[in-house]
Amino acid sequence: MIADIGLGLAQVIVAALLAALAAYAGLYTVNRATRDVDEWAELKRGNPAVGIVMGAAIASLALILRPALSLPAVRSDIAPSLRPLLGLGLLALQFVLALVIGLGAMAFTVWLFNRLTRDLDEVAELAKGNLSVAALLAGVLLAVALLIAPAVEALGRALVAGLT
Repeated sequence: MIADIGLGLAQVIVAALLAALAAYAGLYTVNRATRDVDEWAELKRGNPAVGIVMGAAIASLALILRPALSLPAVRSDIAPSLRPLLGLGLLALQFVLALVIGLGAMAFTVWLFNRLTRDLDEVAELAKGNLSVAALLAGVLLAVALLIAPAVEALGRALVAGLT
């Protein structure tokens, strides 16, 4: 029981560290996808449109990454003292895979959305604080996350199954 509590606490610490990394990576990806806007300056200026899109990017990544934070089962023929470490290592590997796929999907989504809506300069509208455009782009990011999360989870499980 004490070992399970320790493992659970370790999982919480690892998850918190990985979540902070993922949030930063998501904001960096949005910043790169919208090169003509200085998101941090816009946030300091109080631009709610930029805040909505950046918040949606973090929420989208969280939806994709959440399944990767469940501790995978480790084979019983592994030494009992190594199982927790192997489980946390597999969790981190699964998380990194989901993070890379999630960031790639987010960057691709923003790029494709910009190409499909040529009559609308989303980046310029975000810089002006256009909440309608922000809500639309936030919805697109969240929809993509909801749609790809099950596939990312399946990939992670297949990877872990192949390694254990």
